[in-house]
Amino acid sequence: MSDRIPVAPLLSVQGLEVNIQSPKGAVYAVRGADFEIRRGEICGLVGESGCGKTITAKSVMRLNPEDRVVYGGRITYEGTDLLALPEAGMCKVRGQQIAMIFQDPLSALDPLQRVGKQVAEVYRLRGLGRREAAEKAVEMLADVGISPAAERARAYPFEMSGGQLQRVMIAMALAAGAELLIADEPTTALDVTVQAQILALIRELREKRGTSVLIITHDFGVVAETCDRVMVMYAGRIVETGTAAEIFHAARHPYTRDLIASIPQKGVKPVAIPGAPPDLREVIRGCAYAPRCCRVQERCMHETPEAADGAACFFPEVRP
Repeated sequence: MSDRIPVAPLLSVQGLEVNIQSPKGAVYAVRGADFEIRRGEICGLVGESGCGKTITAKSVMRLNPEDRVVYGGRITYEGTDLLALPEAGMCKVRGQQIAMIFQDPLSALDPLQRVGKQVAEVYRLRGLGRREAAEKAVEMLADVGISPAAERARAYPFEMSGGQLQRVMIAMALAAGAELLIADEPTTALDVTVQAQILALIRELREKRGTSVLIITHDFGVVAETCDRVMVMYAGRIVETGTAAEIFHAARHPYTRDLIASIPQKGVKPVAIPGAPPDLREVIRGCAYAPRCCRVQERCMHETPEAADGAACFFPEVRP
């Protein structure tokens, strides 16, 4: 028997449910999601648009509209249930321990403030003086690959490219001392060259600083290049979890296999997945993927499969 003590995950999401009240009724955006992120790990959360990925990420940060959202389950960060924290306690976690960068960084920055000042403000919140904070901000901008850092620190957000703005957002997260970085579609609006640079920076953060990262994406290329482990989400549930190698070369859930088959590859014609994800305002009976699945059987229409050996499917592929 091994005497090794298992290391607790940095973040653990257990049975997460997120119901959002809208004028057209409740949206059951997340329906019992389970996953974890370990220290120093880069994880990918993938799936089609409308499957609940961003809502899940915002739930970790408690950024969903509090007056219209009802949570269930647990989100535990370093042993603390974030869903049970009062807002004052959550403010100490948000940004300082868990930080999030968005698909459109321009919308998250103050257009009337120079970027260097915005990074310096993070250091000021940590107790540094004005001059020291400004110096640290320039150093951090240089660390994330913005050059010449002192000159670009004086720029306004609209004077910078999309890739530079993503670097500014990463700089602000690091300045706050965050141990977990959530990146929501961080490369979608970038060209291929800049996309590769941002992904390389994320990997470097893990290697040099031990930063844990959750990447929200629909791009399997991003996952293949960057992630250690992958969670596949469909209709508000995690339907498969595995290492990047397992997901790409031995996926078990039909949805995962269909997603991979739909990726354009050299010499291989992509196959589109028929239909669309279900309306999350409706009650789902049975397996949510059943109406689109080529392996569907009668049981799938009436029972909801639980995860077993990494896949929530009654009839998964058998790994070799």
